[in-house]
Amino acid sequence: MEQKLGPLQALARFWGTLNVTQRFVTAVFMSLSVALLAIVSIVATRPRMSVLFSGLQPGDSGAIVAKLQENKVPYEVEGSAIKVPEKSVHEMRMQLASQGLPQGGSVGFEIFDKSNLSMTEFSQRVNYQRALQGELSRTINQLGGVEQSRVHVAIPEPTVFADREKQATASVVIKLRPGSTLNSDQVGGVVHLVSSAVEGLRPNHVTVVDTNGNVLSESSDDSTGLDPRLSASQLKLKREHERQMEKDIQSMLERVLGPNKAIVRVNAKINFDRTETSSETYLPVAGTNRGILLNEQRLEESYNGGTGTVGGPVGVASNLRPGGARVSPGPAVEGGYQRVDTTSKYEVSKTTEHIVRAPGQIEKLAVAVMVDDKVDASKLAAIRSAVSTAAGIDLARKDQITVESIKFDASAIENEAKELKTIAARSTYLSVGKSVGAVLLLLAFLFFLKGMLKQVNVSISPTVTGVEVPTGQGAVGQARQPAGQGGNGGAASSVPEAQPEDVAQVLRKWMTES
Repeated sequence: MEQKLGPLQALARFWGTLNVTQRFVTAVFMSLSVALLAIVSIVATRPRMSVLFSGLQPGDSGAIVAKLQENKVPYEVEGSAIKVPEKSVHEMRMQLASQGLPQGGSVGFEIFDKSNLSMTEFSQRVNYQRALQGELSRTINQLGGVEQSRVHVAIPEPTVFADREKQATASVVIKLRPGSTLNSDQVGGVVHLVSSAVEGLRPNHVTVVDTNGNVLSESSDDSTGLDPRLSASQLKLKREHERQMEKDIQSMLERVLGPNKAIVRVNAKINFDRTETSSETYLPVAGTNRGILLNEQRLEESYNGGTGTVGGPVGVASNLRPGGARVSPGPAVEGGYQRVDTTSKYEVSKTTEHIVRAPGQIEKLAVAVMVDDKVDASKLAAIRSAVSTAAGIDLARKDQITVESIKFDASAIENEAKELKTIAARSTYLSVGKSVGAVLLLLAFLFFLKGMLKQVNVSISPTVTGVEVPTGQGAVGQARQPAGQGGNGGAASSVPEAQPEDVAQVLRKWMTES
């Protein structure tokens, strides 16, 4: 009668049938399985962490950690970042923001929350400057691409003497995030933000630099009063115009000569002045020296007189006689008076012209083209003509164009091609090696597993009496009989050796039933 065993007894009996190597492999496999299950369970039950704040100053990190510990919120610290469970991120941000955290490593206007009656005027002025710098720094930190910033403001003391009055100045130091840059508009925004927040601070007195020492916006001269973004915008426009012309001419030459046969460089002198011109021109009527007659006034005056006597010579002596006698007038003589005045008003032709020249006019253009000497020299004239037309060369503007044939150095291109080919081959070999290694490892594991199962099938002998083992001829016998029953035991023990597959089937049936 078959004896039914419990799971532990069956496992102990199975363990007893294994040799040392099989026990070691089984123990390692079971240990790895248990460790994997433990890791999976821990990861599955662990809350998903999300970044609460990053790029924090040590002071802010300590204050935030203290608040998280006070609220019993689990957290993780990774460098300058603090992580909390994803479901608690927004709640903790609002709670910490209500308490003024993070402060960005600087104080703001919360410094005046607690009044101090013993504070002097100098201390109040210093605290105001600190608070203003801190608030500006916090605002700048909200810009995209800015990781950290510091603002230094120099506010001179007011004076009653105008000639001794000094202007306020400011300096901004910006630490950018990896891979981020600030364009001219963003730099100009920072400049105007700072200048608008500080009383008496002009935009041309604000300097912006990054932590690498690159000057992003220099303070301009007081005499010009120009926006500090203007020079950067002009340079950017000039570079973009030159690069676009180079790209157009290069693509044209590559279609004709082939790749790597020509190099194009363009230098443009652009006038960024905005000018307005007003002129008035007066011209006489064509064919005459006069203009158009608008009106004319004519005045004629005439006078005709009668006869009269002449009373002697003109003078006093001829009129004064002894006794007061007067000389009678003599006979009149004929005479006359006539005058003609003419006033004419002419209008000449008038031309009024008002010209506004927008900035960005090209004053001079210089184009240089270097052609590989492998190109036929007879094509240089055609290349010069085509490039001159494409670039809009104006000889009246004293534009210049140069086309020269020279031998190109192709060693760099050849070395680059070799390196790319080597890298591609190395990547291919590595990929194939990984695939072959994985297949070989899998095959080795399968062969090892097959050998282990074969050893198990050969070495295991059933110990329970009454289990029938089929023979090759269909006969039924005993797998093992008690010791001392003569040659029957040897015959029975030879059965498993002859038919390991049948023994394995009996073993599986035995383990299933037990």
